[in-house]
Amino acid sequence: MKSSDQPRANSLKIPILVVAGALVLLVLAWLPGQQQPMQQRPYLDVQISYDSGNRRLAQVADDLRYRMNTHHGYRLLTENMVIPEEYLLHDVVIELNEEAGTLYLRALVDNQPIEVNGPAGAASSLSAKLFSLINSTLEQA
Repeated sequence: MKSSDQPRANSLKIPILVVAGALVLLVLAWLPGQQQPMQQRPYLDVQISYDSGNRRLAQVADDLRYRMNTHHGYRLLTENMVIPEEYLLHDVVIELNEEAGTLYLRALVDNQPIEVNGPAGAASSLSAKLFSLINSTLEQA
């Protein structure tokens, strides 16, 4: 009888090892990984100031707001939002001006100045460049 029991015992080893391995992986998946809450995307507090009577500046401000709202790398802070102290918050202050046919787009990103200027006809490319520079500054922070 021992010779017939030997193949049956060997044939059960592999399924038992597979089930045991799966159970170990499931237990590891349920264990907590980190004790602190992990922030995936930092919060961004954006303030844009411009002359609301200037249509071109209003369009640039709308374009910047749209780009900020749809960017996947961070979340915009809203008025009634409360965030925990351990979460990262970046301050972005943007000032838009037009003087003598030249647009001046200035930003302070966590107190680091950024400036883009150019002809008023290039408003969309200027806002795209400012947005790109703001993102680069935020990535370095």
